[in-house]
Amino acid sequence: MSLPPTRYFQVTGFRAHTNGMQQWDDKPLISALIADRSQEMRPAGPESYLELVLGILPCGASYVLMTEKQMVAFSARHRERVPNKHPVEASYFTSLSPIRFFSLDDLSKKLATYKRKANSKQSDLDDSPANRGYVKMKNIVEHHRDDFEHQRLLSNLVRKTIDPHKFNTATYDWTSSIRVVSFTSTTWARDGRPRHERLKEPKLLDVGWTEVMLPGYFETNDNPPETVHMAFKTVIKNGQPAVHLQEFKYGETKQDASHAEVAAKVRSLFEHNSQKSGVPLLLLVHNEEIARSVLSYLGVDVSSYVSGIRHLLYAREVSNPLVSCGI
Repeated sequence: MSLPPTRYFQVTGFRAHTNGMQQWDDKPLISALIADRSQEMRPAGPESYLELVLGILPCGASYVLMTEKQMVAFSARHRERVPNKHPVEASYFTSLSPIRFFSLDDLSKKLATYKRKANSKQSDLDDSPANRGYVKMKNIVEHHRDDFEHQRLLSNLVRKTIDPHKFNTATYDWTSSIRVVSFTSTTWARDGRPRHERLKEPKLLDVGWTEVMLPGYFETNDNPPETVHMAFKTVIKNGQPAVHLQEFKYGETKQDASHAEVAAKVRSLFEHNSQKSGVPLLLLVHNEEIARSVLSYLGVDVSSYVSGIRHLLYAREVSNPLVSCGI
């Protein structure tokens, strides 16, 4: 039987749920939170860190949250009513990840960034220091905050240091075996061809990759990563200046490799069926567009590859991707 989705209460700031709690203003609330030694607040032990939830909205704004379970228990301990404002559904956020505080100073400094100016004229917008840059234009801006938090969440899931349900993510089942490949390549620095031609047929100097299996790589030092570096035969062509590749420090370089040889090795590397094996493949690259171009050129079908790991972490979509900032 599956648990119901986790819901959340915002802690201090713009339209926060805690603003309506009768006996608290920010300072007493912060003191009570950091003094709480309960299992709900300190899952790693009473003398460990306070663990709350960091929620990222589609616009990039962030908020510190308590789960409904945390809020109910916290309110009961202090004989306070649970805030009347309805808790927020997980689908409101593009990411939900752990945020940990080790001292009163840590928590105070973080929550202070959500404090708005007393004379603020933006009554309908969160113009706090933490979020004003994301809400200024009332539009969705390009950001990668949720991508970064997804990686933090994955790391915690693999290491089994968090409760998946607290962050409304999947169970640990799929994290028992994850294949991770970090792939890189070097193309000509000077290539005067049109962009579409450079992407269709990139001029490569070398390619390299490292492969590990998680969580095994974290659990033992006897599982060294497999690292490969292959340099192409032709490094000077059509006026391309000589390039002196840096020495490869993590293994031996395969020099003077042919296109056919490199392509065969790369295709073999990516012969992976996640659906059949039940093992997700995570590909780490510096530039997604160039990486897709290079892999396609080397014969790898990347049409099924998706950006980011949100689909692995959450079986849900954001309820309203154009929602204004502020809960």
